[in-house]
Amino acid sequence: MANGSTSIVDFESSRENELQIICSDSSKKQFKFDHVFRPGSDQEALFAQTSPIVTSMLVGYNVCIFAYGQTGT
Repeated sequence: MANGSTSIVDFESSRENELQIICSDSSKKQFKFDHVFRPGSDQEALFAQTSPIVTSMLVGYNVCIFAYGQTGT
């Protein structure tokens, strides 16, 4: 982020599967997911949560993993 800018994503600790996007007019849009990984999540937590989903995909089920973050993360 540039100097003086703030995050547009808001994680409330009480809402584990939700995140909010702060719009330019200061309003908030809320989104719900099966799971939301916080900025402090490590690779071990990510693997533990997603490996059953990937295995299901290899067996033939349709799955979707939505990933948003810095390039290369």
